[in-house]
Amino acid sequence: GPPGREGVGGPAPPPGRRPARAGAEHVARDPRQADLPPAAPTRPALEGRAREVAPGGPGDPREDRLVRAPDEALPADDDGGDPGSEADLGVPFAGEVVAPERRTDCWATLRFGEPVDWRALFGRDDAPRVVDLGCGNGRYLLSSAVARPTHDHLGVDLVPPAVRHAARRAGERGLANLRFAWGDGVELLFHGLLPGGVAELHVYHPQPYYDASRVGRRMLGPGFFLRAWEVLRPDGLLVLQTDNPRYWSYVRAVAPRLFRLREHPAPWPDAPAGRTRRELVARSQGLPIFRALARPRAINPARAAKVARHMPRPTFDARRERADPGAPGSL
Repeated sequence: GPPGREGVGGPAPPPGRRPARAGAEHVARDPRQADLPPAAPTRPALEGRAREVAPGGPGDPREDRLVRAPDEALPADDDGGDPGSEADLGVPFAGEVVAPERRTDCWATLRFGEPVDWRALFGRDDAPRVVDLGCGNGRYLLSSAVARPTHDHLGVDLVPPAVRHAARRAGERGLANLRFAWGDGVELLFHGLLPGGVAELHVYHPQPYYDASRVGRRMLGPGFFLRAWEVLRPDGLLVLQTDNPRYWSYVRAVAPRLFRLREHPAPWPDAPAGRTRRELVARSQGLPIFRALARPRAINPARAAKVARHMPRPTFDARRERADPGAPGSL
């Protein structure tokens, strides 16, 4: 693996160590816990405004940039699975391993605070772009890249072993349309993706955070939905999935304000057993899986900002024993 290369959040740490927080000079405050700013009248102002309402902005000490707090143990399945295996829980990864001379380097170097250079990564900048925020071991992106060579795929994750395994597997299949980077998916969303530049955004099983002191670290909130609305093309697609009912109750309540949300209760046709390792694990434990496809509503930027300012924050109690996504007042 390439632990010494740079990712969205800086150099990747050695195996077994958590990523160190980035320097304080880069960001101002964490917009997941800040008030949404006043609406801006034109679309060119979208990028700057969204950075104020979502994680990352000039001067933030970045104390909560890690996916988990330092004292939280990583679940066993977060390491990307068996690095030498071609299957997760008995379900094979997509694609065929090719001869060494046909293999590719699928590790990406993304500079913090700079837009993604798609041409540098893929040799083209006119292909539809598919981005997975928190890609884990890359199972979904690997499958999509094999099936859709016309699309360019980029995945980021803060768990070094998982993303290293993902890049290795992609390279062993000789894929030219798939890259992985170590780093924070939220940083990529707010600093690396430009308005209207992405065809698909995928978020699978974001951390629900059960400790009340850490709910501000939840990815899906007003700032996220506003920024996702901004970076997606007008015909773009936001794919959301979780196994936490309380998180899903929140998504169902707020996402439709900026997106046309269509729930997808059945397994995805392209991956009947599960698109991600987390889904495979959750289903093996009998947990429910909540899925949806969402497309941006055709509203003007000022209206979108106003809508986001009035969204509730994701302060729900994520504990499963109190969860009922269909119950009134489940937020």
